[in-house]
Amino acid sequence: MKNAQTKPNIFHYHDYRSYLKDRVEFEKHARSKFSLRSLASAVQVGPGYLPMILAGQRSASAEVLTRIGEALALNKEEAKYLQGLRTITESHSQSMRIEALEGLQKNRGYREQNPKELEVMQYLTQWFNVVIREMVNLESFVLDAKWIREHLRVKVSLVEIQRALEFLIDKGFIEKLNHNKARVGKKTLECIGPVYRMVLSQFHKEMLKLASESLDSVPYEERSVTGLTVALLAIRFAVRSP
Repeated sequence: MKNAQTKPNIFHYHDYRSYLKDRVEFEKHARSKFSLRSLASAVQVGPGYLPMILAGQRSASAEVLTRIGEALALNKEEAKYLQGLRTITESHSQSMRIEALEGLQKNRGYREQNPKELEVMQYLTQWFNVVIREMVNLESFVLDAKWIREHLRVKVSLVEIQRALEFLIDKGFIEKLNHNKARVGKKTLECIGPVYRMVLSQFHKEMLKLASESLDSVPYEERSVTGLTVALLAIRFAVRSP
């Protein structure tokens, strides 16, 4: 939990419940008459409803979350962000969660507070960013959009490749050398947190789709497909109090 005396910045959060918990604690310190019961009354829900939401025992509907935002005096941008967090937290659809995440990217507050996450998201949501970076290791590699396009089996537009190159060079994923040559940069990604896991899942989904299509489009002698099956056991750990 954040310092209860400091108003939590919603754009630092990736889970709407975590934000609401910290915001409630802040309001309790900032306003002597504030309580979950008073908030429930303002939101027009039963006194036991909000504690269940904060405990993860119930999901907040979009309508209730809107009323909570109004009661907490969230501005339009913050309220929209809160709804996006709800979709990411509650939706079982990967496509809906990614769509909500893309919506958060457009939020100015999020962009200002999470520049490193934006890099991870931009790097992984365009699969050819990763491919181009790996192509740099080829001895024959030429730092040229047309050359790259000719050596990709999956057709990508020159505009997209040029934008990818600009992004990769600007962020240090690849380093530009002389004579249209390049090398892999020392840039590392902070691959932690729910956003990374969500975007990485989408990246794997795209790559598995391309791999599946390659079984029909790539000659047998030009590809290598291997498999490994592993049995995983569900293990439960008992934790004893000292």
